[in-house]
Amino acid sequence: MHFTRQANRQLTLASLLAALALSSAPLASASTPTVMTCTGYGTQTHTPGLTLVTQPTSITGSSLIGPCLGSDLVDSGTTSGTATAQASCLIGLTSTTTSTITWKKNGEVVGTSKFTAQNVTTRTLGQTIAVSDGTITEGLFNGAHARRVITFVTFDLAGCVGTGISSIAGPLELVVTGI
Repeated sequence: MHFTRQANRQLTLASLLAALALSSAPLASASTPTVMTCTGYGTQTHTPGLTLVTQPTSITGSSLIGPCLGSDLVDSGTTSGTATAQASCLIGLTSTTTSTITWKKNGEVVGTSKFTAQNVTTRTLGQTIAVSDGTITEGLFNGAHARRVITFVTFDLAGCVGTGISSIAGPLELVVTGI
């Protein structure tokens, strides 16, 4: 086959445009983020209040999360969960919990998740850090890994005397991977 010079230029130009169109087209996986990061604020209540004596304690946690970056599906949410553990002002604790995450987009609920996690709480010099590391086991983002870190910076050791500390609060970060 013999092409004219003009036919060769048109074929080359068409090939170049096709290659350019393919290279600039987003890949399907590129449009779906794999990591979502949320900031927010968490609270934890203790019944009975934390004292200097280690005792069985009911712990209720809740948080407001948002903004969330990295997902087109959600932009904020709330979490809630409970646990029972041996707790005091002086020691950290380890527990397993299942929390419910209610996801929102533009203020409207778009789904829920169950977040099952191993929780490790450390207490150092009046600061409590709670790390929840686990998997979303149900609902939106099922199968994804999640890690929530809450830093309770208002822990008052003087409050450990008497009826104890019934509530602590602080900033949090929630990272969900594999979504």
